[in-house]
Amino acid sequence: MRPAAAIANATIAFLVMLFLFPFHQTAHAQFVTGDLQFRVVDSLGDPVPGVNASVTGPNVQVGRGAVTNNLGFCNVLALAPGKISVRLSHTAYQPVVFENVLIQLGRTTSLGKIRFLQRTVDMPELVISAQHLTIDPRTTSYGSNLRPSDFEDLPIERNYRSISTLLPLVSLSTFVDDLNVAGATGLENKYLIDGVDVTETYKGYTGTDLPYNFIKEISMVGGGYEAEYRGALGGILNVVTYSGGNEFSGEAFGFLTSNGLTGSQRQGPLDIASGQFVHYDVGFRLGGAIIPDQL
Repeated sequence: MRPAAAIANATIAFLVMLFLFPFHQTAHAQFVTGDLQFRVVDSLGDPVPGVNASVTGPNVQVGRGAVTNNLGFCNVLALAPGKISVRLSHTAYQPVVFENVLIQLGRTTSLGKIRFLQRTVDMPELVISAQHLTIDPRTTSYGSNLRPSDFEDLPIERNYRSISTLLPLVSLSTFVDDLNVAGATGLENKYLIDGVDVTETYKGYTGTDLPYNFIKEISMVGGGYEAEYRGALGGILNVVTYSGGNEFSGEAFGFLTSNGLTGSQRQGPLDIASGQFVHYDVGFRLGGAIIPDQL
């Protein structure tokens, strides 16, 4: 009976050791690291969620991180014992850094309630530049604009009506009715200078000549425009001249063209002589403030 009893006792001891072994391992694992906890609130005491916590230190081989929950709490588990640095950051608040925070074996180190202060960020000046859309969704009319930078260096005639031929759907008529807009005759156009209708009242021709040196902008409008432009079945040519401002500006100009400036041409028996011609104009433009911001 003694060998059997010895075997039984050995079996019982083995089972006891086998049963206690996992608990021994678990208990040992609980005391090789420490934990860190804290809570973040704002200046009014409300919790601040989404705060990034970055933990670094000599014993932290890989940087550890965590984020506060909706109640502002955060737990960083399983940290190696020793001193660490904790950096708390949020886009809307000033960052907070804790140095030499001691993590103890088998204990939880608490940073307590951390109060965040709002951060003021000076943003750089934002400048947005864009061009006007070619198609205006707010109107049924069509057209375009010209400024001096678009035509001042081009070899064109000096009258503002000739400049309009640079716009789409506008061309010089082969007859004597000036401009054709979208297939309409020149007698169906309206001409405005600084808001004043200068269209010739008898036949509908333009009644005013104006060199482009005085023009600030030209607008040609066609299609479904307002009823106030009665009698305009072709297009509306609107011209705006320079006006006074706080800055002084001016220009002096002179223009001359003549067949005397060209060499003699050889003409065939069927060629038509061009004849003698001289075209010229001289003028100046001056603008500025007599009383700044008033006159």
